[in-house]
This record gives sequence, structure tokens and C-alpha cells, in this order.
Amino acid sequence: MNEPLLERIPRLERSVRFWRTTSLVLAAALLSVLVTGVTFFGVARAQQARRQEAVARELEAEALAARAILEKQLQEAEKKD
Repeated sequence: MNEPLLERIPRLERSVRFWRTTSLVLAAALLSVLVTGVTFFGVARAQQARRQEAVARELEAEALAARAILEKQLQEAEKKD
């Protein structure tokens, strides 16, 4: 601590460069993790939405088929009366 200020400047500059580089590397790593996570989450949500839409279409088709059967049965019952 007794060393003159001018002798400490190069060491302080190296320290600043080290921490600046370290910070940039850590920021890039954090950004890549965040981007990967957001992308994965978005893909997972899109797949879930597609599955739900497929199930909804399937249920709608089954409902239409059941309705057609019921209408046919109703017409047959009306003809018998």
C-alpha cells in the first residue's frame, strides 16, 4: 500500500481489463442461456397448442358424426310413426 500511485496504475488497468472481459463473457453466457430457454419454452408452448388443436378437431369431428347419427335415427323414428 506504500507503493507510489504511478506504479499501481498499470496493475489497476490490467485489473480493469480482466474484469471487463470477464463481465462481457459472463453477459454473453447469460444471454445465450436466456435465449435458449425462451426458445425452448416457445417451442414447447407451440407444440402444446398444436396438440390441443388436434384434440379439439378430433372431438369436433366425433360430435358431428354423433349428431349425424342421431339425426338419422330421429328421421327413421319419425318415419315409423
